[in-house]
Amino acid sequence: MRFRSFVVWLTIAANLLVRTTALAAPLDEGAANGAAANTASRGLINQPSAASVVPGYTTTPPETALAGTSNLSSNATARLATCLAAPTTPGCEAIQAAISSANTARPAVTAADPAVAEAGQIAKNPSLALGSLAQYYSGCTTADVPTTGTPVTRACTVRTNGSGFACSNRLTVDVQHANTCDPGIWFAQTSGGSSTFAAQCIPGRPVSRQHFRATFENKDPYFFDYSLAGEDVFPVKVKVMGQKVDPDLGVIDISLYLVDNECAENNCSITAIVTEDERYMCVDQGGEADRVCTTEKPFLPVYAPCGPGSVSGENLHQSSFCIGPDPCPPATLDERICFAPAPAPPPPLTPIVNATDLSGSSSSNRWISAGSRPLIGWKPNPKYGPFPIMTLGYAQPRHITTPTDSWASKCSAATAGGRCTPSGPPRCVDGPSTRNVTGVPIARACWNYETPMTCTGSAALPDDCQALATAGCSLQASNCRTTDVATGACSVEDRTYSCPQGPQTVTTASNCPSNVSCVGSTCFSTAYAPDADFARSMSMLEAAREAGVYLDTDRLQVFKGEPQSCRDRLLNNCCYTNGSGAGMTNQRVFGSGTKLVYDILMNSQNRQFIMQGMSALITGSGFSGSFTAYGVTIAVNGAAVPTGSVVIYSSYASGAAAGGAAAGGAAAGGAAAGGAAAGTGAAAGGAAAGSGAAAGGGVVIAFDPWSLVIAIIIYVIISMASCNEGESRLAMQEGAKLCHTIGTYCSQCFRVLGRCVSCTEHTTGKCCFNSMLARIVNEQGRAQVGKGWGVPQTPDCSGFTIAQLQSLDFAAMDLSEFYASLIPKSPDVAAWQANSAGRVDKCYYGQGKCGP
Repeated sequence: MRFRSFVVWLTIAANLLVRTTALAAPLDEGAANGAAANTASRGLINQPSAASVVPGYTTTPPETALAGTSNLSSNATARLATCLAAPTTPGCEAIQAAISSANTARPAVTAADPAVAEAGQIAKNPSLALGSLAQYYSGCTTADVPTTGTPVTRACTVRTNGSGFACSNRLTVDVQHANTCDPGIWFAQTSGGSSTFAAQCIPGRPVSRQHFRATFENKDPYFFDYSLAGEDVFPVKVKVMGQKVDPDLGVIDISLYLVDNECAENNCSITAIVTEDERYMCVDQGGEADRVCTTEKPFLPVYAPCGPGSVSGENLHQSSFCIGPDPCPPATLDERICFAPAPAPPPPLTPIVNATDLSGSSSSNRWISAGSRPLIGWKPNPKYGPFPIMTLGYAQPRHITTPTDSWASKCSAATAGGRCTPSGPPRCVDGPSTRNVTGVPIARACWNYETPMTCTGSAALPDDCQALATAGCSLQASNCRTTDVATGACSVEDRTYSCPQGPQTVTTASNCPSNVSCVGSTCFSTAYAPDADFARSMSMLEAAREAGVYLDTDRLQVFKGEPQSCRDRLLNNCCYTNGSGAGMTNQRVFGSGTKLVYDILMNSQNRQFIMQGMSALITGSGFSGSFTAYGVTIAVNGAAVPTGSVVIYSSYASGAAAGGAAAGGAAAGGAAAGGAAAGTGAAAGGAAAGSGAAAGGGVVIAFDPWSLVIAIIIYVIISMASCNEGESRLAMQEGAKLCHTIGTYCSQCFRVLGRCVSCTEHTTGKCCFNSMLARIVNEQGRAQVGKGWGVPQTPDCSGFTIAQLQSLDFAAMDLSEFYASLIPKSPDVAAWQANSAGRVDKCYYGQGKCGP
């Protein structure tokens, strides 16, 4: 590698030497004259130092103290104040000249500017400046061809007086970003019994989509979004966390309930309860025969009190008729309704209830309804028994932005001797408007002020157009930029000229040698092997990209996979490789995106990879419109999404596509044919998109699990009906080199007297990933951090934590397998010719097909 670098640098040096040979003669002549002058002048210097002959000379001027200073404004202000007292000193004269130059307005440089236009012509035809280029193509057949230059457009400005200039005072806004907590961590947590409840730090997340995690015993955690915008006054059941068997009630769900959710001034709170949906409770009242058993719920409602003069229904005892010696049990009215004493006579057609007030507040026995009582809260049911209550309070994670305004002014007051002075007050030329500064909308009344200036002296009245007219250019258009307020005449006029070009010479080259590049008489070969350093650099960049796009924000893991397995049975081996999987990259399937990732080959229930990959695609490539493939629809700027699709991502404020939204998500249905589950429901907070277009501008990603499953079934199952959908997909993943094999075990066998005497089915366990690079990083990175793969029956396909990822030594990994996918391969022309020749008989002589 070092030798190759030496050769490259040697070649570059030789090229530069040859390139500058033609221009070296004047330079060498000047250098020779300077050397001769130095010899003659050196003898005339008879002073030991410059300080003895130069007034005020010093090797340590005060300005040396300013080196490395971060802010020079205070020093500059002090120096200007000093120069006001002694303006004729050399240093102050230089400052005055610099101020005067800064206050001199200069026209903007455009593509039609003479210098820019001439440079463009030279770029199109270098022969204009270098003459014949034959010497640069010594390995080719060259010819100098005369031609007529194409007319070029040039612009100029005519000023009739010293007005029309302006200086600017431009605003720049710098936005500092900060978070109130570290993004991704579970920063607030509480527990109760065998359950925990935690909130995740996601700065900028709206109150309506706060992210939580709930656990029960040792089961998998449940991750979900929940709104804290509107308070739930009674517990809401959101998830079944487990089950238990009750001898009286049978199987009972143990559920997660949420209540008392609210956010006020960035202070949020929510109560979580994990308990049984109901309990069978018995109370002994003196003996076994007096045992009373009831089914109790964990929560009781709390209603608002009744108004003056009315009584709630649970305080009214309604008489009932019973047969037998025992008295009738008390029967109270509906506690959700308030009752008032019935007037005499009662209103027409008003139901009258005969009841006794148990509270003793009224002696009336006749009551009418006075309205319902609103539900205002809840309380634990004392008959149900105790249960843990987890109340979580936290400050809402926020992303704080601090804008800082700074003005870059070019309108410093012109001092005596300046060529330009202000001729009017500043005027806003840009604003009011809102601009996006590092993702933050910043609104300002004005972003740029211009101050009109009047300039004196010949330098202030340049006439750029006279030279163009003298050169034979013809006027094409003119535009008055500034009008003199006093006279109404045009003071600054912009003109456009068309300038003809004379005869030119263009050097052409042909019959150049292949794999050889020549400059002058020096040639070098370009037929070298690709540099592996490039592939390594690209691999590191791709690893960083995938880690960022496919981050599991719930578990804070990257490069995760999913377990897969295949069976090898008698007369049928489903552990095979299907090469068509190599063609199912994101780029091939969706028409765009990266060709290094295979999101569509992951399990059909895994929407996370599809959503994250598509979000990275559409936000990074400026996509517009819509497209649908394999059940995934990307709709941008109001494009329609298919009916029945579930919105899994939306950048709209409402979070739902126009045409109707089903709050909470719609169930996608049961299992699809071939063994692929279509999903049991939409993501929490998702919306079922209607057939209409999404309102407004933004991005919607919709997912139709049925379409995805059907597409995969059509694609992979037809080829091997005896293998299930997962095995067919696994074969395609193997064809794309996405899987790591963990091991094989006997999953079915022929038994005699309880002993396995012959295995009839072997199952191979694997971990598959959505890219070859993710698989390679897992294979070589797990060994570095001491992480295993589990066993074939239960593979461990989890990803790396952030700490583990930071500890990986990528330089020690062998990524040569991945390099091959980055380095393009030349087509095998001989193989193409041989293949075409073998197809001639079938394709062209009547056998009806052109296949191989």
